[in-house]
Amino acid sequence: MVARLPGAAALACVVPRGMGPLPMMLLGSVSLVIGTLVTLPALLLPSTALLPVGTLVAGFGFGTAFFGGFRMLAHTAVHEKRAQLFSAVYVVCYLANSVPAIIAGLIIPRAGLRDAALGYVAVVTALALLSIPLGVSALRRTRAAAAPTATPPALVQTAGTRH
Repeated sequence: MVARLPGAAALACVVPRGMGPLPMMLLGSVSLVIGTLVTLPALLLPSTALLPVGTLVAGFGFGTAFFGGFRMLAHTAVHEKRAQLFSAVYVVCYLANSVPAIIAGLIIPRAGLRDAALGYVAVVTALALLSIPLGVSALRRTRAAAAPTATPPALVQTAGTRH
């Protein structure tokens, strides 16, 4: 069970590799929301059938969102500064994974494992939900900037015609 999330995340970096970074990140965010929402009833019921499925979907979402975001950063970084950027990204990622685990360790003795897990699922779902409209907006801006602009007919001059 412990290997499902990182295993699915690793596969998620290989399967959709033909996608652009921003659509990949959006796919990851949506998958992460779906995975956590499937995990939620698994924690509440408890369900041994839903938990592995939710974990796989959430792992795929996590891996895809991370890889899409990482690719976006890689494209924007100046070649000479990539090592510094990637180092900073990994420090933030390790903090993002370790700080919630430490907080959960402090909460579990008071609230219990189930309530701590429910809180964790709620926070992850909320953060993933927040990223979706931001990603959709960025995707629209990117597509609008890449779309060819039409020249208004009044400005088009026919060959051999002088005004």
